[in-house]
Amino acid sequence: MQRHIETAKALSMVYPLDEETVPEAMYKAARYAYAIGNYQLGVELLEWIKIHHPKVEIAPAAIVLLGFLYENELNNLTKAQDSYEFFLKKYPKHPMRQQVEASIEHLGMSPDELIEMFRARENEN
Repeated sequence: MQRHIETAKALSMVYPLDEETVPEAMYKAARYAYAIGNYQLGVELLEWIKIHHPKVEIAPAAIVLLGFLYENELNNLTKAQDSYEFFLKKYPKHPMRQQVEASIEHLGMSPDELIEMFRARENEN
């Protein structure tokens, strides 16, 4: 995994304008970084996609994962919200829009708070 991460970073430096291979490699590397618990590295790789290639096919998934990492692993709710709002602005008709809107609505809520909110909604119906 570490080798893939290093390769992706090297590709991004050598071929920064490549819109096919490099963003995909960076996304996979970010997922590997997440899998090994290196969340900050994952964020850096995903931010690179967001900044340099927001129009590539993998970008929406990368930005959702970026928001998830900020929210759930780094506990940076401001950056998570910024990522989610960037997604909504950049990809207003994307199929993951409702999921991202729900993430914003539930941002910072504990599991207990979520359960309480869902129960309250259920009781309203």
